[in-house]
Amino acid sequence: MISNASASAEIPLRVAHVVPSIAPRTGGPAFSVLVTVLALNHGGVQAEVFTTDMGAAASAPRLTRLTAADVDPRMTYPIHIAHASHPLRFAYAPAMRKELGRRANEFDLIHIHSLFLYPQYAAFKVARDHEIPYVVAPHGALDPYYRRRGRIRKAITDCVWQRSMLENAAAFHLTAQRELELISDLAPKVPRFVVPNPVDWRDYVDLPDPRTFTGPFLGARPPSSIIMYLGRISQKKGIPALIAAFAKVAPTYPDAGLVIIGPDDEGLTPELRSTAEHLGVSTRTTFIGHLGDRDKRAALAAATIWVLPSATENFAVAAVEALAAGLPVIVSPGVNISRELASLGACVVCEPEPDALAADIAALLRDPDRRLSLGAAGRQAARRFSPESVAAQMVRFYESLLNRTPSGQTT
Repeated sequence: MISNASASAEIPLRVAHVVPSIAPRTGGPAFSVLVTVLALNHGGVQAEVFTTDMGAAASAPRLTRLTAADVDPRMTYPIHIAHASHPLRFAYAPAMRKELGRRANEFDLIHIHSLFLYPQYAAFKVARDHEIPYVVAPHGALDPYYRRRGRIRKAITDCVWQRSMLENAAAFHLTAQRELELISDLAPKVPRFVVPNPVDWRDYVDLPDPRTFTGPFLGARPPSSIIMYLGRISQKKGIPALIAAFAKVAPTYPDAGLVIIGPDDEGLTPELRSTAEHLGVSTRTTFIGHLGDRDKRAALAAATIWVLPSATENFAVAAVEALAAGLPVIVSPGVNISRELASLGACVVCEPEPDALAADIAALLRDPDRRLSLGAAGRQAARRFSPESVAAQMVRFYESLLNRTPSGQTT
């Protein structure tokens, strides 16, 4: 255990969360960090966020900046945003290190999110220089799928600083049991804790009228059955397999349509459109870019089946949102929470191959009762990931690291 002699019953736990970006289009980690920190503050923890002004993933070919509209007004705690400059591929933001270093002695713990970028390096250096314990949350970055990609760049990063950061962490924060298993070979002496990402199921109880989505985005005659993908357009997501699966079921279900929603920072949409055209389903496949929160909720209200055929997925916040919306959900085994969800009867787990996906999509299209039962089980399963539940688990995790009692005293 790590003792923190400065703690007392009068001083709440103070945690700095460091994340490369909080832009919605960057995916689950940005969302989960913001919601977790909000819930921690509601639970009495003094938690703050240190991030950059990057509006897209560091790997995106074009630079975009964070805007005021990207920050949820509910996030009323301190968010420190540092300007990112070249090399943007590493989210280089030297002002972050300076500000975090200036404030370092105000924190009991630093929680570092994601890997391989400057913000993680900055947080590691500040933690080391000020002898502050730190937690590393890889958010899937250490899964075997990613270890095979960008090996040279990652090897250099590991050699220069990241291996030391991992091996000297107070603990790893993992979001699924499967993630824990996948990285069991790395830094084996470092303790690890599984705390899931939060999703507030209450946001999906009363959804907007689906026509507020279908009218503007699908026209006057939308499909009667909508097979939906909603998430980032990325190579790992298996969208070509989904398009191919839809092409197999389309002749049998002439009133069904495939709707693909999400930001495309990898420039894959033209190729995906070509795939749909080649397979003869281009007129029944609709590509929609990034949606704001209300439009996204309206899209979920309009969906018939929700599908995520990813090769790998650390947690899949979007899948839990679909469960909370009461949708029948199909996920691949590469989604790290698929086993837990399947054990609750909350989803269908399907190999991300066209034939298998087509079979499960067709089975749900012809069985409305099965869709309803999956939706009901999904709504119940989503409650397990409520922000207050996740925050309580996180506080217990922090207290165990700092050798605190629940009252805030050290032992």
